[in-house]
Amino acid sequence: MSGVKEFESLLEEEGYDLISMGVNGKALRQATALRAVEILEKNKIPILGGDILVIKNNTIDYTYDNWDCDEEDFSEYEDYLQKSWAISRKYIHLFEDKDDAIYLYQIVI
Repeated sequence: MSGVKEFESLLEEEGYDLISMGVNGKALRQATALRAVEILEKNKIPILGGDILVIKNNTIDYTYDNWDCDEEDFSEYEDYLQKSWAISRKYIHLFEDKDDAIYLYQIVI
């Protein structure tokens, strides 16, 4: 299975649908999002960025925290790849679930 298909399969199996927000996409819980980063890294697929969402009172909403990584900022493609995975992990680790809040991560490739 290709890396993109493996990533898409993970989204399909474990992702939270965002259609109720008018967004055609899915977001992942922390452990699953970290697994997604591993899949993308293993397959040398860069992460363009992502958004952080929160579930509170059974409603999903954006936290307005996000990250991005622009290939144009790097002279070497390998440096860009490494940074895209590292910054994604950093942001995914920033938020921990609480009794009243579950954090989700929408990863953009």
